[in-house]
Amino acid sequence: MGIQHLRQYLQQWPGHRPTNVLLMGLCGSSPPKYGVGDIVLYQSCMYEGNLQECDIQIPYIPNNVHLVKGLTSDRLIWSAAEKRHLGRGVDVVDMEGFAALEFFLPQGVPTAMLQVVSDDEHHDIPDLTPAFNSDGSLQPLAATRLIRGSLVGLKVLEQVTKLLFSQ
Repeated sequence: MGIQHLRQYLQQWPGHRPTNVLLMGLCGSSPPKYGVGDIVLYQSCMYEGNLQECDIQIPYIPNNVHLVKGLTSDRLIWSAAEKRHLGRGVDVVDMEGFAALEFFLPQGVPTAMLQVVSDDEHHDIPDLTPAFNSDGSLQPLAATRLIRGSLVGLKVLEQVTKLLFSQ
């Protein structure tokens, strides 16, 4: 979990180049516009002032998918107030998206990012920063709001995946 860990993983990418990449996962919402369970498709993603434009090549995009501007954070944004502050000018926040774009796009691999909102800017989620291991994995922790939002988001992600690939 996290941009640095994804960068390390991608540096070990096997030699074959995919024809396209669809990164799917969970994100947090910054403005009050998106709630838990909303599906978003990134138009672009920013990290430390750098911007990458997504290469959207999805043949069928359901009507309930929102086009958004994303921000990749190098750490978990657990505070609703911080999400609102960081989210000025962007719609959603994730922890890995920019790394995928900066790796695949220069290689000419069209890359799209489809995510489901698992937490919004109205509520804090538990500060899980101490719960992450050095390798980016999450230690077991009872975090009800995070788990509930993640389960809702993953269920929607499962449904949209079936819809996208059944066409």
